[in-house]
Amino acid sequence: MTVAHLSPTSKKIVRALIEVIKPRKPGFDLPLEDAMLEFLDKFYAFFPFHMKVGFPAGLLLLEYGTFIFAFKLRPFSKLPLDQRLKYVQGWMDSRIALRRDLIKGVKGVCLTAFYSQPPVMRFRVA
Repeated sequence: MTVAHLSPTSKKIVRALIEVIKPRKPGFDLPLEDAMLEFLDKFYAFFPFHMKVGFPAGLLLLEYGTFIFAFKLRPFSKLPLDQRLKYVQGWMDSRIALRRDLIKGVKGVCLTAFYSQPPVMRFRVA
């Protein structure tokens, strides 16, 4: 049994974000969401204190920012995938530097989780 480091709420938000950020291409859509979430949960334990506080706070801003930034009546994790994609793109293209920086950081952690998976490291383009 592994010890959980992220709260259930943070895990729900990260799971929804992983579905948006995980690289997908024809012939390359590995079902790694659970492994990525587990990696992130373990990786979070090694964050410095300021990131242990800031990461969940940023996730909550991502989750409930839909009410302010996207004028949606549902939080991020409850949006359909196409709307989550558009919402995250809005964060990446935002004129607000804090939004851009937060999504870059979270995206970087998610991509680290993806590219650390053995099936991805073994994948070779023919």
